[in-house]
Amino acid sequence: MYDTGNMERADMRREARNSTDTVMEKVQEEEEDSTADSLTEKTADEIFARMQKGENVSLPTLLEGIVNAVMERERDYFLQSTEDYANGFYTRKLQMAMGKLNLKVPRVRHSKGFRPALLPGRWGRVYGDYGQILTALMVNGYSQRQVKDSLRELNLPYSQDKIDAIVGIVSERLEDYRKMPLPSELFAVFIDAYHAQLRDEGKIKEVSVFTALGIDLDGRKSILGYWVNDGGENKAFWIDVLQDLIARGVSKVLVFVTDDFSGLKEVMARLFPLQRPPALLRTPEAQSEETPVCEAVP
Repeated sequence: MYDTGNMERADMRREARNSTDTVMEKVQEEEEDSTADSLTEKTADEIFARMQKGENVSLPTLLEGIVNAVMERERDYFLQSTEDYANGFYTRKLQMAMGKLNLKVPRVRHSKGFRPALLPGRWGRVYGDYGQILTALMVNGYSQRQVKDSLRELNLPYSQDKIDAIVGIVSERLEDYRKMPLPSELFAVFIDAYHAQLRDEGKIKEVSVFTALGIDLDGRKSILGYWVNDGGENKAFWIDVLQDLIARGVSKVLVFVTDDFSGLKEVMARLFPLQRPPALLRTPEAQSEETPVCEAVP
């Protein structure tokens, strides 16, 4: 005969263990959610503090991705003509007017003769032409011919076929930033502007490169896109920008962080009605940075 009392006690112990496991799993999930929330808020606070100091947080991130990709292709070209091997990367910080670029410079194993031509001289801060050309790449990014004209200013020592391949890399990266799918829900979206002057056929015109950086609900940050505007900001421009984010998948944003650009606040309230009131930083008039002049497009 079975001992029903022992069986009942065994069943109770199993139920207790299962209940304990369920509680522990719930506690672990809550701890993970709390950790993710804490990381997300910490990341957002850090970016907000940098923007309050006037630092552009998203354009340097976008540009360093392009520069890193071109330098890696330069290493590929070098290795095609030698028996050397790739040997990882080293870091290089490049301080520019638009912000700091954190570069991953490719290395080779044996030769000391390789150094990416795109990388400027061995000093910490870069002035003038280099930053202007990178800005021109952004402004001209809608045309491969114009990207090629901007790269020509860097005097890269490659054949026309290789220059064409590099143009393809730059154009592809810029296109990715304009077309890539986006998360449906974002904790925060930071909208930044970099103002410059473009010399076009002897005339100088004002241009602005607007970039957006997003933080998802797990605290991961990514570039959402960029938009070039050669006129004043207005509602029509901001409708195009936010509709672009929506078309690529964004449906909910908890908070926008931005300067007080003309027309933006009203458009945000219309297209993202469930957001918190936007965190406004500085008015455009309060920004007193010298505007660089970019060489550019024929």
